[in-house]
Amino acid sequence: MMLATPPRSGTRVRTRIRHSRRHHYHRGIFVVGMSILMAGTAAWFLLASNKLAVAHIEVSGDAGEKTDGELKRMLVAEVDGTLILRVSTEALASHLAVAFPEIQSVVVRRRFPDRLLVTYEQRHPYGVWCRARGDTETCASFDALGISWGTSIPSSGTLLLSVLDERPNGTLERPLLDSIILLVEHLRAIDVSVRRVILPAVALEEVRVVSTEGSDIRFSLQADLPEQLAGLETFLADQRKKGDFAPAYLDVRVPGKIYYR
Repeated sequence: MMLATPPRSGTRVRTRIRHSRRHHYHRGIFVVGMSILMAGTAAWFLLASNKLAVAHIEVSGDAGEKTDGELKRMLVAEVDGTLILRVSTEALASHLAVAFPEIQSVVVRRRFPDRLLVTYEQRHPYGVWCRARGDTETCASFDALGISWGTSIPSSGTLLLSVLDERPNGTLERPLLDSIILLVEHLRAIDVSVRRVILPAVALEEVRVVSTEGSDIRFSLQADLPEQLAGLETFLADQRKKGDFAPAYLDVRVPGKIYYR
């Protein structure tokens, strides 16, 4: 009679190890499957659910209700109903800045789940730039950086600088504007109130400044402007010591000389 040999202890250990490995393997597959399922569900919720579609747009800025309304109408047409995660806030802000040049800065932010917040700051006009076309003038506001926008009426020059550009095909150029601002700010500093700056059609390198007292002051863009201004400042200081001085015409285009009447 043969007796069965009991399994060795090493065999029992190896069997338990195989069972344990299979258990962990199946458990791992289950965990991975559940993770994929949850990730897919989350992705569907984010990408397909209307819970995250833009439904509310808030606009606030310093330009008033008219600009607020125009911005909001454009935003509604552009992104209303769009998944909020698909809205590029930087690209949208750049688009608004191009469409509304009177806006200096604009920030677009998301507020989950379905709200966009838009804040902006308008440009502050330095003056009004008018172009003469026959007997009519077409005017636009401009700032100190040379950005122009909108349509405007000619300024009296008391609150905003008024520039009349009579040059054929004249355009607002930054170097020219910098020279005009230099002239105007210096003249204001020496108590010469500026009513209007004129860029003549016939003398393209000349700038005429009409003061509120009616003086017509001629400057040359080909000569050194600070030198012309310094000479004018000294001349006016000497003349004012003698009493009231209100010339109809002042020509400072030639360095070291001033002609007046």
